[in-house]
Amino acid sequence: MLRIRQFLLATVIAIVAVACGSGGSGMSQSSGTTPLIATGTITGFGSIYVNGIHFQTTSATIRKNAQTVDQSQLAVGEVARIKGSKDDADNTGVAEEVDVDEAVIGPIDKIDTMGGTVTVLAQIVKINAGTSFSKDIQPADITGLKTGDVIHVSGMTDSSGAIVATRIEKGSASSPLQVVGTVAGLNAGSHTFMINALTVDYSSANLTGFASGAPSNGDVVEAQGMSFDATTQTLTATHVQREMTDQEE
Repeated sequence: MLRIRQFLLATVIAIVAVACGSGGSGMSQSSGTTPLIATGTITGFGSIYVNGIHFQTTSATIRKNAQTVDQSQLAVGEVARIKGSKDDADNTGVAEEVDVDEAVIGPIDKIDTMGGTVTVLAQIVKINAGTSFSKDIQPADITGLKTGDVIHVSGMTDSSGAIVATRIEKGSASSPLQVVGTVAGLNAGSHTFMINALTVDYSSANLTGFASGAPSNGDVVEAQGMSFDATTQTLTATHVQREMTDQEE
């Protein structure tokens, strides 16, 4: 199951302790350890370093864009959500689940080199000195990108709704399109909603995770599809999933 989240920059590096007891997460807890959910940028491997904590991943389930993968398919700069436990004595952790999901995948529509932004699926992506790039993007900065390139963007959403990119990788024309965001401007009659300036047409999509069976304004969702109309800025979705909050898990 996908566990992509939108996190404000002010809160994305926080470690959220999970309540223990009968209402807790169900994870086993040894003396001196604290169950947690941590989200942040991967800064190193052997196993995974997130938010300054070294997480062992020997027994962890690792997913990237909902597909089970080997840790070797992850990269520094990607945003990871880790569910596991932390040793209070030495600030190390043991991961049970690691989820890495791109905030947006699609072709570049516009590039503002001076402003340091690109537009992908009507989402503004901010690129700065902290953004890492895959080796096939040269130079390894915004000048190594061109309009029409399909890119995979890892990052976190700021207060304006823009994605602050922590890593950008090149994709292919066959890459599934993907965007994560908050539902707004819902039109149940036409089966559409907005994610920032993007219109998502979910009339033919498989919908999962919605208590009412359909999206509602304010839901954080991941929308996937294979068709994007650049003229109308519309993604025709094949799958839309509501993302659970940490409290719901």
